[in-house]
Amino acid sequence: MHRCPRFDMMQRRGGFTMPSRKKGKTDLEALEFSLVRQSNELIQQSAYELREVKEQRLLLYLLAQIQPTDTEFQPITLNKSEFCRITGINTTGGQYMREIDDAIARLYDCNLTFRGSRWIPKADGSGEKFMKWITSPEREKGRYILQISPDLAPFLLELRKNFTTLELSWLLQFRGRYAIRAYSYLKSRHYDKAHAYEFLITVDELRAVLGAESYPRWRDFEKRALLPAFMEINQRSDMIAQYFPVYKKNKIDQLKIRIKTKDSTEVFSLLADIETTFGEDQISMWIQENPDKVGTPAPEEWENDEGWKPNLKEIRRQSRKENT
Repeated sequence: MHRCPRFDMMQRRGGFTMPSRKKGKTDLEALEFSLVRQSNELIQQSAYELREVKEQRLLLYLLAQIQPTDTEFQPITLNKSEFCRITGINTTGGQYMREIDDAIARLYDCNLTFRGSRWIPKADGSGEKFMKWITSPEREKGRYILQISPDLAPFLLELRKNFTTLELSWLLQFRGRYAIRAYSYLKSRHYDKAHAYEFLITVDELRAVLGAESYPRWRDFEKRALLPAFMEINQRSDMIAQYFPVYKKNKIDQLKIRIKTKDSTEVFSLLADIETTFGEDQISMWIQENPDKVGTPAPEEWENDEGWKPNLKEIRRQSRKENT
């Protein structure tokens, strides 16, 4: 049986508490302990749309460089090879330089909205402004310089309460862009890992959280965004998540979300699979040598998986029963 080195190390330390991250490590062990910390307000109240997994992985990488003791954002410098490894861009083709430029441009052009408005209050309370994820990108001698926007400091720096910590070792497994957003949001709502948790959210709110507002119809939203995201979360992460439509006047108005943490045996088995898939000597979740692991799957891949699809008739029957 393949043993997970992370399990062995934590067992030797006498428990399963998360060790602190060591800056500068580049092996898979460092990846497993790489953390992204965001305020719950940023995760739960903000909305943005990044159409490619490449930009989401780039953003996660930048966020993972923030240390708990940082008081300001530091510029992050990447060469072409590092950039491609992070985003999963294939360097064997002749278009990779254009793909790099496109990924940077899409991340730079991405505006955040808070509570449905593009006007976000300034930290000093003096007014409101538009906010982006990153400042103006720079390139010097073939190296790319990126930096998180200072406007986001209240949501990312010196966090003391009401924040969520995400492990990149789980996020690296997701192939679809909606799974990353859904997992982050569900983690911010699931405070007590020892117990299952339920909450209600309107379909419109969840659509905005996932950045799937291009699918206004429920059938399209479920098929293209919600179902693929929840399927990946259940298959590839430490979490089990279910959704149940709640009807109002024969229309789906809300979703009841149920979340629970998988048992430790399954969690460590998944971690072992991560190490088997990517290899202990690989730098991170963004592995160029495994391009099939970083692409967005075709919708048919999810549609053909009848084993996971919920029984919609049963869900609707239970939903109506609970609302009577």
